[in-house]
Amino acid sequence: VGASLLVRSFSRLTSVDPGVDLDRVLTARISLPGARYPEGAKRAQFHADLAATLRTNAAVEEAASASFVPAGTGGFGLGRVFLPEGRPEPPAAADVPAQWNSITPAYFRAVGIKLIAGREFSTADVLASQKVTIVNEEFVKKFKLGRDAVGKMIGTGRGFRSPLDIVIVGVAQNAKYSQVKGQIPPLFFRPYR
Repeated sequence: VGASLLVRSFSRLTSVDPGVDLDRVLTARISLPGARYPEGAKRAQFHADLAATLRTNAAVEEAASASFVPAGTGGFGLGRVFLPEGRPEPPAAADVPAQWNSITPAYFRAVGIKLIAGREFSTADVLASQKVTIVNEEFVKKFKLGRDAVGKMIGTGRGFRSPLDIVIVGVAQNAKYSQVKGQIPPLFFRPYR
């Protein structure tokens, strides 16, 4: 009976679409030592150099880094609360939680997540430039942003004393991150740089 239930559960899990191409994606966990990479700029340069080096291999189609990746492979997804343009600030309305994933350019192509609208991040999206984000379909749905999500402004933080200063530049297809089965959380992607 136990073996039968195990096989049936495994069969159900393999039929769930995780939203990414699991057959063509290889992931690795990398932890940079703080003593050698104390500043964010050095860590960002490491990830840019690593992706460039990996792309020189003929067997590699694309390479990117992220704080966490889909299909239950773990990582570090930060939780935040958000306020979209046009919504009243708390306490008049509730803040809405979402997960935050820090990614490098080409991330969506590397893991096989489709961009539904807008653009991916580029090397021009740095700390000194306009704050930009890409959100997933669930984020758009949760915040009722509709078809015109690209170009809308959002803010993040508690108490919302910070301005609505982040512009949505893309909408990505939903993908399953921490659980292959279950709810897909709203996701907010930020450029690693």
